[in-house]
Amino acid sequence: MPQAISHPTNSSIRYVRHVCIAFRELSDAIGVGSDGLARLLNSGCIPQPTYRVYSNGAVVSAVRRLGEPVGASLDYYSPAVIWWLRRASTLAPSLTDAALPDALKRWLKSDLSAALLSAANDAHRYKDAFSWSHLLDQKQIIESKLEEEINKIWDDWMSGAWAVCLRRFDGYHLVTKEIERARIASITNNGERGVLDRQSRLQLFDAISRLDSVILPFAPHERPHGTPGLFIDAMLERYQLLCPTSEHSIDWRVAC
Repeated sequence: MPQAISHPTNSSIRYVRHVCIAFRELSDAIGVGSDGLARLLNSGCIPQPTYRVYSNGAVVSAVRRLGEPVGASLDYYSPAVIWWLRRASTLAPSLTDAALPDALKRWLKSDLSAALLSAANDAHRYKDAFSWSHLLDQKQIIESKLEEEINKIWDDWMSGAWAVCLRRFDGYHLVTKEIERARIASITNNGERGVLDRQSRLQLFDAISRLDSVILPFAPHERPHGTPGLFIDAMLERYQLLCPTSEHSIDWRVAC
């Protein structure tokens, strides 16, 4: 008989319940009634759950699972999904159900394009590490490549993956996350650089701070393997910058 899973899933379940909204509370969180929520479901605008918590204590997201899921599950959605669905609900009265996803995708493309152009100098500076440098040429958007990339980003969003990571799902949060990861990699040579001088330490601290401002803490079982663990915790420890453990951080106490 499958055994219930205990620690460390307890802390991950606590995180999910603290940060995310259960499906049964989704319509209230968005600000729509049951009919409005049903319309969002029927239109295909609601991503897969950010987390599923199973009756045996397993926790599953699009990026990692903890334990083997057994039994019934409760679905949870991160703050990024709530704000996304509030946008969808704002657009919905003037659109058909079939047109709503396309309108959201057009907005996402426009917002990402604007964010990329705003960050064009940094994108060029860190082009070897910035994952979307191929979308720019001489600080201009390459429309055909952006269209392809938006389709990939959309698929990852609808799978629930981006909701694990970002505080909001928009161009600014997407680009800032990738730019600051690239900046951190450049400053530290992917963590292989030795002692940093004072200016580099401050640059690293600022990059980490900007990265932390756009991403969620991740559940404890995910954090060491994701952006917060690899680009924040590991770098703070590697270069001896002060940092509390994740469970005692401000983010843990006031997660969103």
